[in-house]
Amino acid sequence: MTEIAKEHVFNYPNERLRANQMGAPGYSVVPEVGYWLEDTRKTTSGLHRRIMGQFAMWLEAEGMRLGDFLSRSKEEPKYGEGILRRFHNSLMERQLAPSTASTYYHVIRSFLKFYGISLPQGRRGRGAVRYEGRRLYTQEEVRLMVEAAKSFRDKAIIAFLAQSGQRAGVLTAMKWGHVRGQIESGERIVTIDVPEFLEGPRGYNVNKASTQYRFAILDDAVRLIRTMIRQRSEWGEKVADDSPLFRSYNKSRGCTDGIRRIRRSQPGESLTASSFEEILKLAAEDAGVQKYELTKLGMRWAQVNTRGFRRYFKHRMREGGVQDEALLDFLIGHKVAYDGAYDVFTPEYIRREVAKAEPYLSLVPRQLTQAQSRLETLRTMAKVLVTDVEIMAMSTNDEAKALEDVLGRLVQAIIQSLSIDQRKEIISRIDSQ
Repeated sequence: MTEIAKEHVFNYPNERLRANQMGAPGYSVVPEVGYWLEDTRKTTSGLHRRIMGQFAMWLEAEGMRLGDFLSRSKEEPKYGEGILRRFHNSLMERQLAPSTASTYYHVIRSFLKFYGISLPQGRRGRGAVRYEGRRLYTQEEVRLMVEAAKSFRDKAIIAFLAQSGQRAGVLTAMKWGHVRGQIESGERIVTIDVPEFLEGPRGYNVNKASTQYRFAILDDAVRLIRTMIRQRSEWGEKVADDSPLFRSYNKSRGCTDGIRRIRRSQPGESLTASSFEEILKLAAEDAGVQKYELTKLGMRWAQVNTRGFRRYFKHRMREGGVQDEALLDFLIGHKVAYDGAYDVFTPEYIRREVAKAEPYLSLVPRQLTQAQSRLETLRTMAKVLVTDVEIMAMSTNDEAKALEDVLGRLVQAIIQSLSIDQRKEIISRIDSQ
């Protein structure tokens, strides 16, 4: 370790890989860290483990072990406070975001508090999150990503994220039973209820706000899910209500020999949140819309990520005319005022509001969507006019005259639905003939 001690831990391009390769005390060697992790939330234990690993390596570069630091801090709390301040300052010297440095400080403070060592709370970092990103995806970029995705499963995942605004963690808990009834009954817009405790594949709550809410997925995502489930059934899988909606074809948990491939006909585990990120990143790369930034820790941060779809969904909903802010927060799982005591969003209301913005969230180009809308209007008019022909023929006993009159009205209606340029083009074609 002599040579490693000469270099600062954050000079390495991938500190997570180095920590694992070194067997850093914060990861597996020091039992005190393991005892403390058992007392922390499962959703944050991974982050806490990495931070303690980095802190342990920094201590080693300073010439001490984590166990020795803990023992001396119990005897002299001021010593522990001084060391922790130095570590915090080293993070700031490396130009980490203040919020990141503050998180490191408070995680290590929590570790010391677990062993009865009380340190000042310190100031919370108020700087902006450096790699949060404010990129707003375009409708065309989302369409290209879905097209570039390798399978119906991956296409359905991207469409689901884009047209619902959900966190990736929520998708890990989705089962076929959440949507089966509505999809099989032919609903174009499917609503899904999320309880306060939504159990993920690892047993903990993936509903970050722990609030009961409801969201919707649109026709594009519904059609892709239907195709995906049909394909899984054709491959021999018995898809039940408790089957993961988005399944993995690999198995790593419980395997001593690494990742193992699962037969397509066998039941599979749910994809993890990191798997959703990887699927999206690859699709964005293949679509030519992915960009990366290099972080201060030497890692690549992807501009196109699952979190960005939450911003995309909310923006497109507003573009489509949905201005109910309480509804928008409710749909993406944020807490609403007074815990929603005065706002009730029924499935019918949600479908009606989401339908307003469907052209702005659709994977079909908007020009085509508008043309389809006009075509549907003309089809409805034609049905009405055919009925008029039958009624007039019965009343006048002159079916030919009734048909001529109604066709004239139909032609007039079609002309009125065209733009001025389209009318000119039709007239020029008639003149040329």
